[in-house]
Amino acid sequence: MRLMLASLLIAAVAAFGAPSPAHAGKLSVPSTQGEVEVYGSSRALVIGQSRYRTWSPLETVPEETQALREALLRQGFDQVDLLNDLEGEELGKRIRAFLYQEVPLNTRLLLFVASHGYTDRRFTGFLVPVDSPAAGEAGFIDQLVSLEDISNWSKQSPAKHVMMVFDSCFSGAVFLTRSNLKPGELFLSNADKAVRQFISSGSASDQVPARSDFVVKFIEGIGGAADTYPDGIVTGNELGYWLKAEITQLGKQTPQYGSSTLREFQQGDVLFKPSGVATAVRIRYKSSETGGTRGAQAQLLGEPDRPEMAMFRGIDVTYYQKVADGATIHEALSKSGIPYRKTRAQLPESLNTNAIACGPDTPVEAIRALATSLVDGGVVLQAIIPFQKHKKPLKMEVLTTTWNRGPGLRVWNDTGISREQIAALKACPSA
Repeated sequence: MRLMLASLLIAAVAAFGAPSPAHAGKLSVPSTQGEVEVYGSSRALVIGQSRYRTWSPLETVPEETQALREALLRQGFDQVDLLNDLEGEELGKRIRAFLYQEVPLNTRLLLFVASHGYTDRRFTGFLVPVDSPAAGEAGFIDQLVSLEDISNWSKQSPAKHVMMVFDSCFSGAVFLTRSNLKPGELFLSNADKAVRQFISSGSASDQVPARSDFVVKFIEGIGGAADTYPDGIVTGNELGYWLKAEITQLGKQTPQYGSSTLREFQQGDVLFKPSGVATAVRIRYKSSETGGTRGAQAQLLGEPDRPEMAMFRGIDVTYYQKVADGATIHEALSKSGIPYRKTRAQLPESLNTNAIACGPDTPVEAIRALATSLVDGGVVLQAIIPFQKHKKPLKMEVLTTTWNRGPGLRVWNDTGISREQIAALKACPSA
């Protein structure tokens, strides 16, 4: 049971004024190339699952979702549908229909679901219908709605920007989650590209708290509190980064955020313009000084949020999560502050993660720092190897290899690569 105070929701919603029907659904941003219409239409589907029959009821969800609906109308959404207590296949059907609807390209879609969540052993997260039997009982899996399906449905949407938000605890590994990456300056030419973003209120290891702060913080965030690079616009990456920091410090949940694993849906950024909040500056449409490839990648990825990790600026570190790893890799990277993105490996049940792949343009100090953080975290690192075909600039991957021969540094023993061998590296090994 969750004991959210209604007064907190009312205060969060009321803080940003009354809804305005003028130009509903549209969002324009003042830029260095004049006023740019980012969205011509904005639609949301809000689903609240509270009256569970076997699972514990989520008693405050109805007031939370109603408050969110009002906040989105204040944000200028021209259509916000609110549904409650969906059973069985209806939950998936409603989500699929929302994402499949025919809309113009310059549309912003927001899906928000408050419900119980479940994670299977392959790191797939699921939403739970209100009539679902208990986990492990006959028929339990049959009507769950997987994040994998939702992610695939979102890719079929004709909308330019789709954000999926879940007030649930489960694994988000079917997406590309982000950690230790602070959003930087907004450039409209980047943000205007297609994107599929997601945020969840908790991870698979979290429990549904007795009192959820997520909806209150979400409303505060889109209302301007999440504007971490202060320019009067809240981006999806800013919102995810801010929510993770705000909710984690309360000690109950660890939010996750990120984007689609498909590159064509990673480039853009969902935008929110708080009602009654003036845009602080004219947003730069395009950076004329990207600082080369690393600067351009930093705009896409974000900046390391710890100064000592500045060596990773513009470097895309991706970890392919496996069941056998447990939490070891995640904890090692998080403790070190290395900025990285995480997604599910294709065969997560198989072998432990044991290797780093890099390219000839990867700075050696970043390779050393990544390798050292893993070894210090208890990972038996067997290989540091070059990409077979270097088509990914400034890219590193934390993955599994089963080959004990070939180019690179490969040791293949019980203790793995030593700190001394890491310190002796001069570049990404090529032979």
